[in-house]
Amino acid sequence: MKLSSRLERLKQDKQSKQAGHKSGLHERGMLSPATWLLLTLCLVLAGVGTLAVYEFFIWNKVPPELVGFWEVEEGPQKGASFEFFRKGEMEIHMKNKKKDISHKTRVVVKDKTILSTSKNPQTRVEKTSPIMIRELTADSLILEFEGGEVLNLVRLE
Repeated sequence: MKLSSRLERLKQDKQSKQAGHKSGLHERGMLSPATWLLLTLCLVLAGVGTLAVYEFFIWNKVPPELVGFWEVEEGPQKGASFEFFRKGEMEIHMKNKKKDISHKTRVVVKDKTILSTSKNPQTRVEKTSPIMIRELTADSLILEFEGGEVLNLVRLE
């Protein structure tokens, strides 16, 4: 009986060592909470850095002072409105003989020049036109087009 009880004890010890060995491997394969925290922090920093690059270098095609809704106060297109978006778009709304006309263009601002690129819907040819910014303040904007046409705009927002 002694021998059988010893054999039984040896089997149990062997099984417990194998179970401990397997669980030790499993625990070593898992990441500790500090490692998870470090990985999360790295991912957050990478995301914020990417967003900052897009915000300051890629999306910033229109200066913040220009972004918003402007209405023509003086000039040939009196009553028309210009809306500038920070992603580099401009939308013009005009009334012509009781008909509302809306026109969207892509814009990029370089120094004091707005480069407006629009596509002719019939020929599908793109044309870029420069628009000079004579004055830009918080509430007023004076634009001069290629043909010498000058528009005084006021901010509505």
